[in-house]
Amino acid sequence: MGPQMGGILATTASILWSIFLLLVAKNELHLIVWIEQDKLLYPSESTWKEALPLSFQNSTATSVRLLSVKVSNYGKTLIGKQDALWNLSLEAPTSSHLTAFGKPKVSPEATVIRILPGAQPNTLTLELGALEPRASIDLHLMLVNTADKPRSPLEIQPSLVGLPHERVLRSPAERLFERLALAIILSTFLLILVFDGPREYNEAYQHETGSKFVWSLIGRLLKMLVLAIIGGGFLARGLAYVVSWWLFGNSRNS
Repeated sequence: MGPQMGGILATTASILWSIFLLLVAKNELHLIVWIEQDKLLYPSESTWKEALPLSFQNSTATSVRLLSVKVSNYGKTLIGKQDALWNLSLEAPTSSHLTAFGKPKVSPEATVIRILPGAQPNTLTLELGALEPRASIDLHLMLVNTADKPRSPLEIQPSLVGLPHERVLRSPAERLFERLALAIILSTFLLILVFDGPREYNEAYQHETGSKFVWSLIGRLLKMLVLAIIGGGFLARGLAYVVSWWLFGNSRNS
């Protein structure tokens, strides 16, 4: 087997490995609570950075923060049971109060949800029915008297024991990109190395000798690596957004 054929086989194996990572990255996501938007309503530029003389539930409201939250089943199996309810507890640990406003948007429409007050003013409980794969729930939350802008304004805890879950501040597409980027960039570099490497080597060998040949070869390898980082990065990001759209962009219309 010649070196060219060996390179092609190695490239094919790396591409298949990237596809495998893509499937793993998609399937290992299960219950995801994504904070899509986090807005400080006041104090803000609109109030000249000053707190307003407002109160909420008999407490002075020195600050108000609004969150747009999406609860999603990114797994391939049903979460919960058709004949039983389960709870998802929400807590704003650095705020004095947590409340929901507006009507939740659910997909599919048959998804069961009730928003119940928690044991503490800064907690809420979502009472949920079975969440189908690709099911999603959009919520609007208000946090009152947040100490500072926290790195984690919301904590979650499902009542289902052992349920894989995660609260994230980045979009699912960004998280998929992080999992895929390295494998796809390396696969792209190997592909460039197999098909363009011999030509670059021959050109360096014909025009340079000694240490100049070595430095010329290193420069050409760096050029191919940069191309792989740019091209593989774009490919990984595109795949991540396509998979994310397929999972939930599609489901909103189903």
